Amino acid sequence: MSTAAPTDVPSGPPPSAQRGPPDPAAMKARVIQHMNNDHALSLRLYLAHYAHVPMPGTTTAQMQDITNEHMIITSAYGRHVVSLDPPMKSLIEARERLVAMHNECLAALGLSDVVVKSYTPPDRVWQWALSALCLLIFSTFPFREQLRPESGSVIASIWSLGGYVPGLARLAYTLQPFVLGIMVVLHGGEAPAAEVLG
Repeated sequence: MSTAAPTDVPSGPPPSAQRGPPDPAAMKARVIQHMNNDHALSLRLYLAHYAHVPMPGTTTAQMQDITNEHMIITSAYGRHVVSLDPPMKSLIEARERLVAMHNECLAALGLSDVVVKSYTPPDRVWQWALSALCLLIFSTFPFREQLRPESGSVIASIWSLGGYVPGLARLAYTLQPFVLGIMVVLHGGEAPAAEVLG
């Protein structure tokens, strides 16, 4: 004997309510709030690249307005209009367009998307030892002739461990041009990036 399925049980989810077009004012408010809360770096990059504002003056960047044709962003130097070329058809395109502009700014300014926000000092013995070695190299290697054990200098004494390992001082003398050159290039490249984003 078969039983009929109850007629009051819905066969599927109720039809979704029809949505009208997105509210432009609400969409604009969401974009502005999102950019100001979560994408301060992008705003700084827009100012630096499109409005030619020096990077130190962009630290207080805030988006004030966005339309299909432009953005208004404030900095320490005032209000700046950043054109959107070509204009967007609607603010629905804002995310894709702003991401593309962010990437264009990085490429044009020669920057990376990686930003160091804090410094954590060494907390392990090997980290302190490596830091001390780097400091020793930077403070002694510029004086190459004093690295030779025969010089009798304080630097030669340090590198030969008080005269007990003169071969270590000779090795430092031999490697000095290569080691110092590599360290200067590596650490020298960090300074301009930090200065640009500072």
